[in-house]
Amino acid sequence: MDPWMRFQNSAKVAQLYMDNDPQNRINRMVRAQALPPGRGLMVGADGDVEGVLVGMPATALQQ
Repeated sequence: MDPWMRFQNSAKVAQLYMDNDPQNRINRMVRAQALPPGRGLMVGADGDVEGVLVGMPATALQQ
């Protein structure tokens, strides 16, 4: 496992993974994925993995 990924996993906090190299592991059960724009994997502190949509509110784009 990549040393940076190992360090992040040891933090025991929720993490959001966006576009990653599929050769890296996120945790023991899940590999990273090359995801389309706006998609991500939310990995909870307990290891649960959930697909999420990520975007910017329209009000932020107008500023």
